[in-house]
Amino acid sequence: MWVKICGNTRLEDCQRAIDLGVDALGFIFAHGKRLVTAEHVRTITSLLPAHVPTFGVFTQRDPEFILHTAEVAGISGIQMHGVFDPSLASALRVRFPKGDSPRLIQVVHWDVDEALELQQARLRGELNALADSGLVDAALMDSRTKQDSGGTGVTFDWIAAAEVVRESRLPVIAAGGLRPENVAEAVRILKPWGVDVSSGVEASPGVKDAERMEQFIQAARTGSLER
Repeated sequence: MWVKICGNTRLEDCQRAIDLGVDALGFIFAHGKRLVTAEHVRTITSLLPAHVPTFGVFTQRDPEFILHTAEVAGISGIQMHGVFDPSLASALRVRFPKGDSPRLIQVVHWDVDEALELQQARLRGELNALADSGLVDAALMDSRTKQDSGGTGVTFDWIAAAEVVRESRLPVIAAGGLRPENVAEAVRILKPWGVDVSSGVEASPGVKDAERMEQFIQAARTGSLER
């Protein structure tokens, strides 16, 4: 079970997560309480083991801005939010070619306020389009509300989503309201390729809780053995 801890702002949190066996780390360049600069992230990534993938989270649509930020920050992957843009993905793919682990991740959303049948049909179409494009390595399924388009801390209907995840031709990473107390159940039901967490392992925005990180990683992998 691939586990990514996102919304990092501190070197000590990243080092602790690596010690605990996390598979990837994320840094937010979009907006919100966990927003970081490329220069600050470089002070972190320059001290991390090179084999640990690091992702930048972007809502921006300018490939030159994203690529420049990624280079300055020293990150090895991109997580794209918003409607899938093949031209953007193509521009990023030149600098982030396919490898042994994901380099380009596209976020798709489960709208918690939308009817289940509509959700399933829409996400099937989005995931099929992503797979057909050949431009991304994985999809991250996050929850979305009328107020927030990501990082909501709200769970979605895992049972209804499981059918869509099972049919996906791309690896699906589950996110949205996951925490140590529920991630094992989410993994058992959804059977995703990986999981992603930010607020669920925090003491405060951008400050991770080492005990909750450890509990989350252990629970996610326990759930994967039981599915």
